[in-house]
Order: sequence, then C-alpha cells, then structure tokens
Amino acid sequence: MNECQFHNNCGGYCETPEQVAANLCEDCQDAERMDEAVRLRNVAIVEAATELLDVLDAAANVDEPSSDQRVWMERLRIALAA
Repeated sequence: MNECQFHNNCGGYCETPEQVAANLCEDCQDAERMDEAVRLRNVAIVEAATELLDVLDAAANVDEPSSDQRVWMERLRIALAA
C-alpha cells in the first residue's frame, strides 16, 4: 500500500489499484471529486449569469421581459438552486 499524497496530508493509504495509480486514498478521491463538482457548478453559474446579463443589457429599454430573458432568468434560478 502507498501512502496517500493528497494536499491535506490525511495519513491514509491507497488500497485499490485505482487509488495507488492516483496516489489518493478513498476519502481523498471523494474530496477531489467533490471539489471538481463544485468548480463545474460555479462555472455553470457564472456562464448562465453572464448570458443573462447580456440579454438583459440588450433589452434594457423594454418594459416587459422578452421570452429569451425569461428563459435565461429561469436557467439562472435553476443553477443557483442546484
């Protein structure tokens, strides 16, 4: 067994071939996956918010939101609620 090489120095050991190949124990592999999921979610939120702001800026002089604005607003709400 190899000692885990994750940044938090957990002191765990790699037991499976996958863990040995990655030099990460099971807990640290899970933490790495969660970090990546959070990063991807943040990227999606920023992209949705940016697109929404672009649509809102383009329609700034309109009294009623357009169907595109409503779609982007709903998309942003969904991303933020996830």
